Amino acid sequence: EFTLLVVATDTGGRTGSGTVLVTVTDANTQDPVFSSSLYQATIAESSPIDTPVLQVAASDTDIGVNAVISFSLVTSTDGSYFKIDSKDGHISVANFLDAETQLLYAFDVTAEDNGMPPRSATSQVQITITDTNDNSPAFTSSLIIFSVPENSATSATIQVVSATDADIDTTNNQLTYSISSQTPNQNKFSILPESGALIVKTSLDREDTIFYTVLVECVDVGGLSDTTTLQITVTDINDNSPIIQDAYTFDYLENDVIGTKLGTVTATDEDEVDTPNP
Repeated sequence: EFTLLVVATDTGGRTGSGTVLVTVTDANTQDPVFSSSLYQATIAESSPIDTPVLQVAASDTDIGVNAVISFSLVTSTDGSYFKIDSKDGHISVANFLDAETQLLYAFDVTAEDNGMPPRSATSQVQITITDTNDNSPAFTSSLIIFSVPENSATSATIQVVSATDADIDTTNNQLTYSISSQTPNQNKFSILPESGALIVKTSLDREDTIFYTVLVECVDVGGLSDTTTLQITVTDINDNSPIIQDAYTFDYLENDVIGTKLGTVTATDEDEVDTPNP
């Protein structure tokens, strides 16, 4: 404000005076200025809606209504996952996040003053999404059926099971395989925890057991798991000799002709009938 003293003098030399108060009003001549050209933050994909992420800030050297700033997000696909408080610039989660779908969100934020016409500025926001253990392992099949010969060597790998985990962080998608405690005859097989290779632990004998059911479990580091069932058929090999009764007694007449049948000798073989060389 300015105060002016105004004096008026007529031709006769008489004077009069008065005071004039001059008020200078602000014109909207300054753009808002962000405190940074780039704002960055990191949040977990499991963050619920309304979780605070970061706060942007801007200033305007104009005064009065011309210095009042409102914030908004520039319309974009990435920006639709977040929202901003128009008054204080706090950005928060507005939609469900998934690190397996998108790891980085980048969008612009606008600061606009209240002048007529308004003036504005923009800054960029980058938000990185970290992975959480929100996906369970999944076997490629819930039932695996295969055969193995009974002469398979001890420690031989007879099958490899595999599972996948959609989590992208290696601390969440590392898998460990094991044979479930619900598996009968657990002493017959073992499994390598890192590779899922199923190994013969003790010798197999089809004449003793033809079928085995093995339940395999896969667990990630967070305790999420999946199971698959292995149905194993032990196939026969020619590993048994024929057995003939020790002694047979047959009676015959002295005048029996050549070719007369005296009796029948029998033998048994524990191998399967369809096994080669039974």
